[in-house]
Amino acid sequence: MQFDYNMLRSLLSLSDEQLWQTIHSIATQNGVKLPKNPPPAAELSRLRATLGSTQNPNVQEAMQIVNQYKKQNGM
Repeated sequence: MQFDYNMLRSLLSLSDEQLWQTIHSIATQNGVKLPKNPPPAAELSRLRATLGSTQNPNVQEAMQIVNQYKKQNGM
């Protein structure tokens, strides 16, 4: 999978609410259910750090963060 690093940086610079809305929208379009409300700021910070810290975003770790939040919300 190729990443558009400029697009990724742009997404990661969104507010917590906008970032989660975008993640939620992408997930919904792909048949994945996520809680409507954003996770706590600390979790979104972890997600940003995971995806924005290197030239090779750690997608697997990002998915683990999202899945953990999903489980915590009974989904």
